[in-house]
Amino acid sequence: MIYRVLIADSVHEGCDEILASEGFEVTRALGKSDDELAEIIGEFDAMIVRSAVKVKRPLIEKMSRMKVIGRAGAGVDNIDVGAATEHGILVMNTPGGNTISAAEHTLAMILTLLRKIPAANRSLREEKWDRKSFVGTELLEKTVGILGVGRIGTEVAKRLRPFGVKLLGYDPMLAEDAIRSVGLESADLDTIIAQSDILSLHLPLNSETRGMIGAERLAQMKPGSFIINCARGGIVDEADILNALNEGKIAGVAFDVFEGEPPEFPNELIQHPNVVSTPHIAASTDEAQERVAFAIARQIAALLKGGEGVGLVNAEDLDGALQSQFVPYAKAAVSLGKVIRALIGSRDLTINLHLFEENSALMLNGICASMLVGIFEGEESRVNAINAPILAERSNVVVTATGEGRDERYHFLLGAEVKSERSQLDLAVTLFGNAEPRLVMVDNYWFDIRPEGALLLIRHQDRPGTLAAISAVLGEEGVNIADLSLGRKSEGEEAITLVRLDTALSEEGIAKLEAIEQVEHGMAFFL
Repeated sequence: MIYRVLIADSVHEGCDEILASEGFEVTRALGKSDDELAEIIGEFDAMIVRSAVKVKRPLIEKMSRMKVIGRAGAGVDNIDVGAATEHGILVMNTPGGNTISAAEHTLAMILTLLRKIPAANRSLREEKWDRKSFVGTELLEKTVGILGVGRIGTEVAKRLRPFGVKLLGYDPMLAEDAIRSVGLESADLDTIIAQSDILSLHLPLNSETRGMIGAERLAQMKPGSFIINCARGGIVDEADILNALNEGKIAGVAFDVFEGEPPEFPNELIQHPNVVSTPHIAASTDEAQERVAFAIARQIAALLKGGEGVGLVNAEDLDGALQSQFVPYAKAAVSLGKVIRALIGSRDLTINLHLFEENSALMLNGICASMLVGIFEGEESRVNAINAPILAERSNVVVTATGEGRDERYHFLLGAEVKSERSQLDLAVTLFGNAEPRLVMVDNYWFDIRPEGALLLIRHQDRPGTLAAISAVLGEEGVNIADLSLGRKSEGEEAITLVRLDTALSEEGIAKLEAIEQVEHGMAFFL
């Protein structure tokens, strides 16, 4: 199969070359409207964008073939990640590719703002020699607060250190030790807001950070302080920051990003004399654009060829599960999910998984997702490991999983304790031979049967002639036995027989089976 990749944004042409060399068909469609993209998007398996193209739900709903949306850069707020996840589409980015460019731009903005360079340059262009109006501020001995101590925040701090500043760091995702390990003094958000002379933002935009720097926190800042935002528009409330500037509370602001891009013009904030602004160009260097283009091309090529999933935004825990060597284990987990659906259902379940395998800890997330795929396959038009957890949440299917190390009998064994309001059942699958799934346990009875096609589960007494009677009914119904496996705990007690059939048995046939004296219950199902 030849995968088709759509490049919908101005990505470095080296991206096309790498993908083509890997055997992919590459199409560039720049400057297309949402409607124009919607007309063609169903033909592609992968899509690459930067920040200009907005990949929102209506477009995602047209993606009938799409497997991955790649962002050549770090921020993914132009992509509806939630909608992509619901539709089973991976989203990946290249967060490290523009780190240096963004950090250098941040430092340039800080120095430009503190030394009033744009205003001084503008005055000189107007043939004025005015030195008194542009008295600046030194960095030496100032306190700089870094909100977001990730790749970019760390590089900004590294470049600020030689200026003799005091560095404070805050990151809701990092422990204090991790912040201190990169040379910053860890502090809580309120402390940094109150103590910083310069506040530099390096956080993602999400529900917790949107509007984080608004009127309340601006009121807590030192008089005459500065704010730098080269991260994401929307973290700072633009109306509130404009009021703070007009009131003289904040000395200056440097923005590379805005709530709406492009912003509406005329724009009072951008025109303010104490604001330095650039049109979202922190990552716009030749080096960074080449780096992220090459990176996203290689990541997408590796993913589509069954390799490692790098830079995944909506499936970080499934990185290993997306590799080709995981496929047999995923097949076994999917088979287990299908058996669960057939025997108990796909709603209001509690499932405890136990994985017996040497590398179980590395596989748990992928195994859980694959098992859920089996449960919901056939109920939804598109189910995979990306959106199956969402379907589980909607269906009140709660899954826990533990890794148990290798089982004494099997190199791989996946067991499940399944509970619903009406029943409880224990199941287990394994892999035999050429990585073929086998159903090996139902309700603590052990078997060996391939979980596929038409099957029968028969509970009966373990007495002579029982299997002959069952076979006779199947013969009368014209149904051929493909495979049969009997599980019992002791001679003469209850047993379960699993039968794989060439064709499904009718309800009348089930009734005939249940009429056999030794048979307690019969159930036909199809996997």
